[in-house]
Amino acid sequence: MDKAKRFSHATKSLVEIARPNSVRIYNLHMGGVDLMDSLVAHYRHSQRNKRWYMRIFYHLMNVAVVNACLLWRKDGRETNDLLEFKSSIASALIYTGSSLIPKKKGRPSSSASPCTESTIKKRKLSNVSKELRFDNGKHYPKKSEGKFALKCKNESCKSKTRYICGRCNVNLCPECFEEFHENFFFLKCTLRCM
Repeated sequence: MDKAKRFSHATKSLVEIARPNSVRIYNLHMGGVDLMDSLVAHYRHSQRNKRWYMRIFYHLMNVAVVNACLLWRKDGRETNDLLEFKSSIASALIYTGSSLIPKKKGRPSSSASPCTESTIKKRKLSNVSKELRFDNGKHYPKKSEGKFALKCKNESCKSKTRYICGRCNVNLCPECFEEFHENFFFLKCTLRCM
């Protein structure tokens, strides 16, 4: 047993009461499991299924994502909402090992080239997700098949180029290629740790 001070509404003052030692240890170390349980309850997988083991699997997946989000925040990274963090994980899993270039269906046309000026204007090439841009994948420059040079999508560059990133499908100068794919937050953290 242990002594603890609690507020009494009857006497309107602090009163010493007896409490078990296990309650003292729980109150001393609580926070991690309780926080994880409350965050899992925000976006719980509530679909009922006849296969009971699937509910356990989805619960364990939710626990893993919530713990990853808590470690992400503890590491000093940008504080995302849990829903934003889950959507960024989903985007990263979708774009892992895939290309953003859509595959055309049907027979190829003999008269029109696949990249004309009108199709290049319709595409929004600067909207590349952060997960694909900073995934440390196989980004490689290649020459575009279009007729015209387009503006480089790096924020600090104003020139036009005929080169694109083969993975992101974004117009980039060869000089701006490395700068566009660097994660500046990661570089800042590594410089701070040195």
